[in-house]
Amino acid sequence: MGCRHCYHLPSERTPARISFEKLDRLFSMIASEYDSALFIWHGGEPLTLPLSFFKKAIELEEKHFGRSKVGNTVQTNGLELDRKFVQFCREKMINIGISHEGPCAGILRHDCAKVEKKIEELAGKERVFAVSATVSRECQGRQSEIYDHFEDVGASLSLAPVIRAGCAAQDPSLVPDPDAYIRSSIEVFDRWFNDPDAKIPLVPHFLYILTPSATLSRRTARTRPAS
Repeated sequence: MGCRHCYHLPSERTPARISFEKLDRLFSMIASEYDSALFIWHGGEPLTLPLSFFKKAIELEEKHFGRSKVGNTVQTNGLELDRKFVQFCREKMINIGISHEGPCAGILRHDCAKVEKKIEELAGKERVFAVSATVSRECQGRQSEIYDHFEDVGASLSLAPVIRAGCAAQDPSLVPDPDAYIRSSIEVFDRWFNDPDAKIPLVPHFLYILTPSATLSRRTARTRPAS
């Protein structure tokens, strides 16, 4: 999709893929050191690999970890997502993250209309995916607009800024201004937190309020007399 903020420079991109032998050794080493693990299948675009690759990879994981001590997330642009892959992810409890910016689509990527259609097809039918929206400087003040869009669609959402790495290190104009990004982040948090009819979790904000200190602050705020 020609993502302008890609973490990998064009010179770093190759058609090579990791071998099953290396995956097997990797899983073996991690399982010997940790009781459980979470693997994120990222890219490039991981779904340029066939479903058979992921079936074999998960089989190797389960050989070393069992089924209950390993988790997986596939981060995809969504273009190659189909029912067979979604069903496999449902069976294996694999999370799917679809990279898309909704009303801000087209700033960072191409072919966004196809992704939007795919999200609309899956929303409400398949609960194994969430949308991951990357906030660039051009849309740093529109986080509430992005949230409203996916709240209407019914798709869970996470928001994250473009970071100064890879292609964005060579084009810093893509990186949000920190103060502007924070103001917009607070705005969308307030909008989501105070909406009694909110249908979707908003990450990372949802994770913040799960912490004990945040929960205590939330209770204090709601029991404090109005000034």
